Amino acid sequence: MERSIIDVMLQQYDSFTTAEKKIVDYVTTHQKESQYISITELSAACNVAISTVSVFCRKLRLSGFNDFKIELARADLMVSPGRSAGEEDAEIRPGDTTSEMVRKVLANSRGSLRRTAQMLDETAVDQAAAWMQAAGQVVFAGVGNGGQAARTAALAYGLLSPKGKAADEPTAISIALAGLSEGDVVIYLEDGGADDVRRAEKLAKGALARFVLITSHAYSPAAEEADALLVCGAEEPGGRSLLGQQMTRLLLLEVLLKRYAMLAPEACSQYGDRVTKALDQEKISL
Repeated sequence: MERSIIDVMLQQYDSFTTAEKKIVDYVTTHQKESQYISITELSAACNVAISTVSVFCRKLRLSGFNDFKIELARADLMVSPGRSAGEEDAEIRPGDTTSEMVRKVLANSRGSLRRTAQMLDETAVDQAAAWMQAAGQVVFAGVGNGGQAARTAALAYGLLSPKGKAADEPTAISIALAGLSEGDVVIYLEDGGADDVRRAEKLAKGALARFVLITSHAYSPAAEEADALLVCGAEEPGGRSLLGQQMTRLLLLEVLLKRYAMLAPEACSQYGDRVTKALDQEKISL
Protein backbone atom coordinates (compact mmCIF):
# COMPACT_ATOMS: atom_id res chain seq x y z
CA MET A 1 0.00 0.00 0.00
CA GLU A 2 1.21 3.49 -0.86
CA ARG A 3 2.58 5.44 2.08
CA SER A 4 1.17 8.87 2.80
CA ILE A 5 3.28 11.92 3.54
CA ILE A 6 2.17 11.59 7.17
CA ASP A 7 3.61 8.07 7.29
CA VAL A 8 6.87 9.31 5.75
CA MET A 9 7.23 12.16 8.24
CA LEU A 10 6.56 9.93 11.23
CA GLN A 11 8.97 7.30 9.99
CA GLN A 12 11.75 9.86 9.55
CA TYR A 13 10.87 11.84 12.68
CA ASP A 14 14.07 11.07 14.57
CA SER A 15 16.20 12.34 11.68
CA PHE A 16 14.61 15.79 11.66
CA THR A 17 16.01 18.86 13.40
CA THR A 18 14.22 20.36 16.40
CA ALA A 19 12.61 23.00 14.19
CA GLU A 20 11.51 20.41 11.62
CA LYS A 21 9.97 18.29 14.37
CA LYS A 22 7.84 21.30 15.30
CA ILE A 23 6.46 21.27 11.74
CA VAL A 24 5.69 17.54 11.91
CA ASP A 25 4.05 17.93 15.31
CA TYR A 26 1.85 20.77 14.10
CA VAL A 27 0.89 19.20 10.77
CA THR A 28 0.00 15.81 12.24
CA THR A 29 -2.12 17.49 14.91
CA HIS A 30 -3.76 19.98 12.52
CA GLN A 31 -3.81 17.98 9.29
CA LYS A 32 -6.97 19.52 7.83
CA GLU A 33 -6.04 23.11 8.72
CA SER A 34 -2.54 22.62 7.29
CA GLN A 35 -4.00 21.88 3.85
CA TYR A 36 -5.32 25.45 3.64
CA ILE A 37 -2.69 27.67 5.28
CA SER A 38 0.14 29.53 3.59
CA ILE A 39 3.81 28.90 4.19
CA THR A 40 3.96 32.13 6.20
CA GLU A 41 1.09 31.01 8.45
CA LEU A 42 2.65 27.58 8.99
CA SER A 43 6.04 29.05 9.89
CA ALA A 44 4.36 31.38 12.38
CA ALA A 45 2.28 28.58 13.89
CA CYS A 46 5.40 26.46 14.37
CA ASN A 47 7.62 29.39 15.38
CA VAL A 48 10.18 28.53 12.72
CA ALA A 49 11.61 30.43 9.75
CA ILE A 50 9.95 30.28 6.35
CA SER A 51 13.25 28.97 4.96
CA THR A 52 13.05 26.09 7.44
CA VAL A 53 9.68 25.06 6.01
CA SER A 54 11.10 25.21 2.47
CA VAL A 55 14.12 23.10 3.41
CA PHE A 56 11.82 20.64 5.19
CA CYS A 57 9.72 20.22 2.02
CA ARG A 58 12.83 19.52 -0.05
CA LYS A 59 14.02 17.01 2.56
CA LEU A 60 10.77 15.15 1.90
CA ARG A 61 11.72 15.09 -1.82
CA LEU A 62 9.02 17.61 -2.71
CA SER A 63 9.54 20.54 -5.06
CA GLY A 64 7.99 23.08 -2.71
CA PHE A 65 5.33 23.99 -0.18
CA ASN A 66 2.42 23.61 -2.62
CA ASP A 67 3.46 20.02 -3.29
CA PHE A 68 3.54 19.52 0.48
CA LYS A 69 -0.07 20.70 0.77
CA ILE A 70 -1.09 18.46 -2.13
CA GLU A 71 0.45 15.48 -0.36
CA LEU A 72 -1.37 16.39 2.85
CA ALA A 73 -4.63 16.41 0.90
CA ARG A 74 -3.76 13.03 -0.61
CA ALA A 75 -3.02 11.69 2.86
CA ASP A 76 -6.43 12.92 3.98
CA LEU A 77 -8.04 10.96 1.15
CA MET A 78 -6.06 7.83 1.99
CA VAL A 79 -7.77 7.61 5.39
CA SER A 80 -10.56 5.92 3.43
CA PRO A 81 -10.64 5.72 -0.37
CA GLY A 82 -12.60 8.62 -1.80
CA ARG A 83 -13.36 10.33 1.48
CA SER A 84 -11.71 12.03 4.41
CA ALA A 85 -11.82 11.09 8.06
CA GLY A 86 -15.33 11.72 9.35
CA GLU A 87 -16.81 12.12 5.86
CA GLU A 88 -19.82 10.00 4.94
CA ASP A 89 -19.50 7.02 2.60
CA ALA A 90 -20.38 8.48 -0.81
CA GLU A 91 -19.69 5.49 -3.04
CA ILE A 92 -22.63 4.79 -5.34
CA ARG A 93 -23.55 1.10 -5.29
CA PRO A 94 -26.00 -1.14 -7.14
CA GLY A 95 -29.28 -1.11 -5.28
CA ASP A 96 -29.05 2.51 -4.11
CA THR A 97 -32.36 4.34 -4.33
CA THR A 98 -32.57 7.53 -6.36
CA SER A 99 -32.61 9.63 -3.19
CA GLU A 100 -29.51 7.83 -1.90
CA MET A 101 -27.77 8.34 -5.23
CA VAL A 102 -28.63 12.06 -5.23
CA ARG A 103 -27.23 12.42 -1.70
CA LYS A 104 -24.01 10.65 -2.69
CA VAL A 105 -23.59 12.69 -5.90
CA LEU A 106 -23.94 15.85 -3.83
CA ALA A 107 -21.44 14.54 -1.27
CA ASN A 108 -18.97 13.67 -4.01
CA SER A 109 -19.41 17.10 -5.59
CA ARG A 110 -18.75 18.85 -2.30
CA GLY A 111 -15.71 16.63 -1.79
CA SER A 112 -14.34 17.53 -5.23
CA LEU A 113 -14.65 21.23 -4.51
CA ARG A 114 -13.13 20.84 -1.05
CA ARG A 115 -10.13 18.94 -2.37
CA THR A 116 -9.59 21.55 -5.08
CA ALA A 117 -9.60 24.30 -2.46
CA GLN A 118 -7.13 22.31 -0.36
CA MET A 119 -4.74 21.95 -3.29
CA LEU A 120 -5.02 25.56 -4.46
CA ASP A 121 -1.71 27.30 -5.01
CA GLU A 122 -2.48 30.91 -4.11
CA THR A 123 0.83 32.13 -5.52
CA ALA A 124 0.01 30.53 -8.88
CA VAL A 125 -3.38 32.25 -8.94
CA ASP A 126 -1.88 35.64 -8.14
CA GLN A 127 0.89 35.22 -10.70
CA ALA A 128 -1.45 34.04 -13.46
CA ALA A 129 -3.81 36.96 -12.84
CA ALA A 130 -0.90 39.41 -13.04
CA TRP A 131 0.26 37.84 -16.31
CA MET A 132 -3.27 38.18 -17.70
CA GLN A 133 -3.33 41.86 -16.78
CA ALA A 134 -0.07 42.49 -18.63
CA ALA A 135 -0.88 40.31 -21.65
CA GLY A 136 -1.94 41.54 -25.05
CA GLN A 137 -4.24 38.55 -25.43
CA VAL A 138 -5.44 35.66 -23.29
CA VAL A 139 -6.39 32.35 -24.92
CA PHE A 140 -8.58 29.88 -23.04
CA ALA A 141 -8.00 26.48 -24.61
CA GLY A 142 -8.94 22.85 -24.16
CA VAL A 143 -10.51 19.88 -25.88
CA GLY A 144 -13.54 17.81 -24.90
CA ASN A 145 -14.94 18.89 -21.55
CA GLY A 146 -11.91 21.13 -21.16
CA GLY A 147 -12.98 22.92 -24.32
CA GLN A 148 -16.46 23.49 -22.91
CA ALA A 149 -14.93 25.03 -19.80
CA ALA A 150 -12.64 27.16 -22.01
CA ARG A 151 -15.64 28.60 -23.87
CA THR A 152 -17.40 29.38 -20.59
CA ALA A 153 -14.28 31.04 -19.21
CA ALA A 154 -13.72 33.15 -22.32
CA LEU A 155 -17.33 34.34 -22.17
CA ALA A 156 -16.96 35.31 -18.50
CA TYR A 157 -13.61 36.99 -19.20
CA GLY A 158 -15.33 38.92 -21.99
CA LEU A 159 -17.25 40.82 -19.32
CA LEU A 160 -13.93 42.05 -17.88
CA SER A 161 -11.66 42.57 -20.87
CA PRO A 162 -11.66 42.49 -24.70
CA LYS A 163 -8.39 40.50 -24.76
CA GLY A 164 -9.79 36.97 -24.46
CA LYS A 165 -10.62 34.26 -26.96
CA ALA A 166 -11.52 30.57 -26.78
CA ALA A 167 -10.20 27.60 -28.74
CA ASP A 168 -11.84 24.24 -28.15
CA GLU A 169 -10.40 21.72 -30.60
CA PRO A 170 -6.83 20.95 -31.76
CA THR A 171 -6.88 22.81 -35.07
CA ALA A 172 -8.50 25.91 -33.55
CA ILE A 173 -5.99 25.81 -30.69
CA SER A 174 -3.04 25.67 -33.09
CA ILE A 175 -4.41 28.60 -35.09
CA ALA A 176 -5.08 30.69 -31.97
CA LEU A 177 -1.67 29.97 -30.47
CA ALA A 178 0.12 30.75 -33.74
CA GLY A 179 -0.85 34.38 -33.17
CA LEU A 180 0.68 34.63 -29.70
CA SER A 181 3.28 37.24 -28.83
CA GLU A 182 5.72 37.49 -25.95
CA GLY A 183 3.89 38.04 -22.68
CA ASP A 184 0.54 36.66 -23.87
CA VAL A 185 -1.16 34.02 -21.75
CA VAL A 186 -2.65 30.60 -22.48
CA ILE A 187 -5.04 29.11 -19.93
CA TYR A 188 -5.23 25.44 -20.86
CA LEU A 189 -7.91 23.20 -19.33
CA GLU A 190 -6.69 19.63 -19.64
CA ASP A 191 -9.16 16.78 -20.12
CA GLY A 192 -6.98 13.85 -21.12
CA GLY A 193 -5.19 14.10 -24.46
CA ALA A 194 -1.57 14.39 -23.29
CA ASP A 195 -0.40 15.00 -26.86
CA ASP A 196 -2.81 17.93 -27.23
CA VAL A 197 -1.65 19.69 -24.09
CA ARG A 198 2.04 19.16 -24.84
CA ARG A 199 1.54 20.54 -28.36
CA ALA A 200 -0.20 23.62 -27.00
CA GLU A 201 2.48 24.09 -24.35
CA LYS A 202 5.22 23.89 -26.97
CA LEU A 203 3.50 26.51 -29.16
CA ALA A 204 3.02 28.85 -26.20
CA LYS A 205 6.59 28.58 -25.01
CA GLY A 206 7.88 29.00 -28.56
CA ALA A 207 6.11 32.38 -28.66
CA LEU A 208 7.47 33.30 -25.19
CA ALA A 209 3.90 33.31 -23.88
CA ARG A 210 2.89 32.14 -20.39
CA PHE A 211 1.28 28.70 -20.10
CA VAL A 212 -1.14 28.22 -17.20
CA LEU A 213 -2.35 24.63 -16.84
CA ILE A 214 -5.55 23.57 -15.07
CA THR A 215 -5.42 19.80 -14.61
CA SER A 216 -6.06 16.90 -12.29
CA HIS A 217 -2.66 15.41 -13.20
CA ALA A 218 -0.36 17.32 -10.88
CA TYR A 219 2.77 15.34 -11.74
CA SER A 220 2.46 14.98 -15.53
CA PRO A 221 5.27 16.23 -17.84
CA ALA A 222 3.06 19.12 -18.95
CA ALA A 223 2.40 20.09 -15.32
CA GLU A 224 6.10 20.09 -14.53
CA GLU A 225 6.85 22.50 -17.40
CA ALA A 226 3.84 24.81 -16.97
CA ASP A 227 4.53 28.38 -15.86
CA ALA A 228 1.68 28.10 -13.37
CA LEU A 229 -0.27 25.04 -12.22
CA LEU A 230 -3.78 24.86 -10.78
CA VAL A 231 -4.83 21.38 -9.65
CA CYS A 232 -8.35 19.98 -9.75
CA GLY A 233 -9.24 17.67 -6.86
CA ALA A 234 -12.05 15.82 -8.61
CA GLU A 235 -11.40 12.26 -7.47
CA GLU A 236 -14.29 10.19 -6.15
CA PRO A 237 -15.09 6.61 -5.21
CA GLY A 238 -16.47 4.42 -7.98
CA GLY A 239 -14.88 6.25 -10.92
CA ARG A 240 -14.65 9.58 -12.66
CA SER A 241 -17.36 12.17 -12.18
CA LEU A 242 -18.17 14.44 -15.12
CA LEU A 243 -19.93 16.87 -12.79
CA GLY A 244 -17.06 16.87 -10.29
CA GLN A 245 -14.40 17.42 -12.96
CA GLN A 246 -16.22 20.34 -14.57
CA MET A 247 -17.15 21.97 -11.27
CA THR A 248 -13.55 21.99 -10.09
CA ARG A 249 -12.39 23.56 -13.37
CA LEU A 250 -15.05 26.25 -13.05
CA LEU A 251 -14.13 26.85 -9.39
CA LEU A 252 -10.50 27.48 -10.34
CA LEU A 253 -11.51 29.71 -13.26
CA GLU A 254 -13.87 31.68 -11.02
CA VAL A 255 -11.11 32.27 -8.47
CA LEU A 256 -8.67 33.27 -11.22
CA LEU A 257 -11.07 35.74 -12.84
CA LYS A 258 -12.05 37.24 -9.47
CA ARG A 259 -8.36 37.80 -8.69
CA TYR A 260 -7.87 39.32 -12.15
CA ALA A 261 -10.76 41.74 -11.60
CA MET A 262 -9.36 42.75 -8.21
CA LEU A 263 -6.10 43.87 -9.82
CA ALA A 264 -7.86 46.52 -11.94
CA PRO A 265 -11.39 46.89 -10.57
CA GLU A 266 -12.17 50.23 -12.20
CA ALA A 267 -11.08 49.18 -15.70
CA CYS A 268 -12.92 45.85 -15.45
CA SER A 269 -16.05 47.55 -14.16
CA GLN A 270 -16.02 50.15 -16.92
CA TYR A 271 -15.56 47.54 -19.62
CA GLY A 272 -18.25 45.36 -18.08
CA ASP A 273 -20.66 48.33 -18.20
CA ARG A 274 -19.90 48.81 -21.90
CA VAL A 275 -20.58 45.15 -22.61
CA THR A 276 -23.80 45.23 -20.59
CA LYS A 277 -25.05 48.27 -22.49
CA ALA A 278 -24.25 46.62 -25.81
CA LEU A 279 -26.11 43.49 -24.76
CA ASP A 280 -29.08 45.55 -23.53
CA GLN A 281 -29.31 47.25 -26.90
CA GLU A 282 -29.56 43.87 -28.57
CA LYS A 283 -31.80 42.51 -25.79
CA ILE A 284 -29.28 39.75 -25.09
CA SER A 285 -28.62 38.39 -21.64
CA LEU A 286 -25.76 36.24 -20.29
